[in-house]
Amino acid sequence: MKKSTYTVAHQPAQNKQTAPTIFDQLNQRFVSAVKWNMAETIAYHTLFITHQLSLYSALGAEQYGKAGALFSFSFLSVTFLIGALDIALIPYIQAFTSSKLRFKTLITNYITPQIVFILGSPFFLWILKGTGLVSVLDTFSWTACVLIGIFIAGQAIHKILRRLLQLLFLNKYTAALEVTTLGIYMALFWPAYFLGYPVSISLLLVPFIIASSIVVACFISLLKNYVRDLADTQTSSFTPTHFRTIQMCGIVNQLSRSVFSSNFLIPLFALHAGFKQAGIASLINYGTYTLTFFVQKLCAPAAALFGHSKHLTQKQQHQSFIKSLQLFFAIIALLTVVFGSYGWNSLSTISHTTLLYACFFFLVHILEHLFTLYEKFFAAQNKTLTLTLCNLISCTTSGYAFYMLHNKHFLTAVLVSFTVRAFLFIVLSWFIFATKIESIIWFSKEKSSKRSS
Repeated sequence: MKKSTYTVAHQPAQNKQTAPTIFDQLNQRFVSAVKWNMAETIAYHTLFITHQLSLYSALGAEQYGKAGALFSFSFLSVTFLIGALDIALIPYIQAFTSSKLRFKTLITNYITPQIVFILGSPFFLWILKGTGLVSVLDTFSWTACVLIGIFIAGQAIHKILRRLLQLLFLNKYTAALEVTTLGIYMALFWPAYFLGYPVSISLLLVPFIIASSIVVACFISLLKNYVRDLADTQTSSFTPTHFRTIQMCGIVNQLSRSVFSSNFLIPLFALHAGFKQAGIASLINYGTYTLTFFVQKLCAPAAALFGHSKHLTQKQQHQSFIKSLQLFFAIIALLTVVFGSYGWNSLSTISHTTLLYACFFFLVHILEHLFTLYEKFFAAQNKTLTLTLCNLISCTTSGYAFYMLHNKHFLTAVLVSFTVRAFLFIVLSWFIFATKIESIIWFSKEKSSKRSS
């Protein structure tokens, strides 16, 4: 790996001359990371949609719905197993990467314990099946339960290491490896299918486990190379004071966000309308997910930008958020115009149900990615408790609305719940704007007092 020349970002801004330079360097790295992520999106989702359409054609709606529910449950479990570690790292990533000793502290005290916890998930599923407490697990064999557990654990470790590399602005490598993951999976899955192997849990998961294992090994190699370039200075060990608090708040926030994600909604559709309807919803969901993946790929570089600008001025920190938000809505506007016009021209060939599903899942993904962006900024500002309180209020209100309406009209109940959730966006935007105004007023007063003295 080429040695990084970006050492100045590890230092707090000392004067008016160095601070803008640091901020400019961060912006350049942010833009570069976004470009690599966008390139990954195009390559990855070309393969992804090809695979999903082929799988839908091979399995049919009902079997595809079962596979979709399985993957949704698995990726939802990944979110829980990570335990918001990636969120808690954001405000401290600059400190952890200031020397080899501190980076070793990060790996030893935070990353490794989380991975050990994750590796227990196959045993947990195996034990859970043995207790008979979860009736759904009775439909799977013992081997299938272990495979599901290994798949979930592998994806969780994969995601932690990928997020860590993205926080280090190493998107050039993560982008290539993410496409490689899907390429290896397809290269293993489809030849086996055409050779006559039936589509089973083993065929669905084993290629993924193999692909993730290869890519995780590459991630570890990249981290080792990154450590070699860090400073050898004997800095004191670093213990972040609010790390666990941010992590606990992050877990609550991610659980709240997961309830409104497609990974939760697809199994909910399966329970309400059956696997055939869930299969149709899954395919439409994957299609809209591909469209909105451009904005989702903005969130990781934004988290790195927020984390590395932590020690700059309050004004520059807010500028980094505004820059990310502007880019977010610019991409949304472009996607809406391009694919909205396509949908309008195709009204005669698309059923109203399909169009309703498409619009709904498009909004679901946009809202999820938007809250992810806000979550990362609040974490960088050490204001996760504020976000947690807002999430709890919105989830409680949405849950009550859903409980009161779901027996009468399921889709209306879901839409009302999401409307309540969307209101939280206005509240959070007001909070950020109010904080920005307050910091500007404080900065102006401080500047005036210095001039008068």
